[in-house]
Amino acid sequence: MNPGLMRERITVQKVKRVNDGIGGSIQTWVDVVTTFAQVVILNGLEDYEQQALTNTTYYKIITRYRSTPIDPFNRIVWRGRLIDVNSVLPDAKRIYVTLMCQDVKVNGE
Repeated sequence: MNPGLMRERITVQKVKRVNDGIGGSIQTWVDVVTTFAQVVILNGLEDYEQQALTNTTYYKIITRYRSTPIDPFNRIVWRGRLIDVNSVLPDAKRIYVTLMCQDVKVNGE
């Protein structure tokens, strides 16, 4: 892997629950780390589900291995897009990690 290909800036976020002030809690996203990565758009799919048009885009994101793990409960922010992490594939030498991701838009959201 050529590190020069990692020229896209991504932010990894995780879910955090915070008190809503009336005895409950709400879910919010907080930044974990901002780093450089290689982002490859693999393909896209347009489908009609439950009376709504959905557009799904699949991504492969490669970044350096981190001691703070990235898991499928995280999401990636890239160029204003919110991308869900589906799987995390570290290489054998723990130098790089490949994230298989997707984003889904319903009715052009």
